Parts: sequence; structure tokens; C-alpha cells
Amino acid sequence: MRDIARGAGITDAAIYYHFSSKRDLFEALFEERGITSALSDLENVTITEQPLEETLVGIAVAAQGILQRNKDFMKVLLSEAMSEDPVATEDYRRITERWRNAEARILREFVRRGELPQMDVDVAARQLVVLSVGPFTDELMSGQDHDGQEPSAELLKRVRSGVELFVRGLQASTT
Repeated sequence: MRDIARGAGITDAAIYYHFSSKRDLFEALFEERGITSALSDLENVTITEQPLEETLVGIAVAAQGILQRNKDFMKVLLSEAMSEDPVATEDYRRITERWRNAEARILREFVRRGELPQMDVDVAARQLVVLSVGPFTDELMSGQDHDGQEPSAELLKRVRSGVELFVRGLQASTT
């Protein structure tokens, strides 16, 4: 809990006073930092006539903004999950599962429209999440991250490129 307090910029005592468990604390942070509402928006988004690549790149870029604005919290969550903390691991799994399911729903719609071939959309959705979380985590782990509310231009370039290449690969498999 001490790492969480430090990452959130509050004292240990304040955490223990307000939250009965680490799970309650993480849930409050997901909610307060807009992560839960962003996932709800993604889960309920109306799929328009916007091209597939533009749609998926837009989601990945928006995710980078959310990750960057919550960088300190994400550092704590990721480090706790990598240390096999059961609460952090479960919360990370739960959040990324919601993200993957939303991406899979979007991919299913593009398959239904005939703009993508039949595929395992769950595997493709998981890869799309990895194409967002991976570069963000790489910047954190390599000391290349920066302060500020918005992701770096270099990070956005990497994420855009990765998603664009992935989408083109999916589309090319129709031939």
C-alpha cells in the first residue's frame, strides 16, 4: 500500500483511513482517473463508416493519452502486477479484458461488413491492446518516458505505426 500511496501522492495513513482494501483503492483510482468511464465509452461506441485503420489508430492514440495522464498510477499497477500481487494482477486482467472485449466487438463489426476476413477477433483484439500497452511500458522501463499530460510525439508515432502495420496485415490476409 505504501507504493500506491506514493504513486497517488498521498500518505499511507490517508489510504488506510479511506479504503478497507487494496482492491477498493484500485477501483477508486480507476474510477477517479477516468479509466472506467473511458472503457465504458469504448464498450458502447457506435461504429461509424470511419475506416478500420483510422478507427483502431484513434483508439490506440486515445489510450496513450489515458495511460500518460495516469502514468504514476500505471507504474504502481504494473509493478504490483509484475510482482504477482493478486489484487493488482486481477485488476489489470479485468481492465485489459474489458478493453480487449470492446476491441473484439469493433473487429466483429468490420468482419460482418466484409472489410476484414473471418478471423479469431479475440486474438486480434488482444494484440491491439498489446500494441498500446507495450510501447507505453517500454518507455517507462527504458527511462524514455516524459512528464506531462500528453504522450510524446515519438511514442504516438510508434503506436500509430504498429497499429497501422497490424491492420494492413489483417486486411492483406483477405487475398
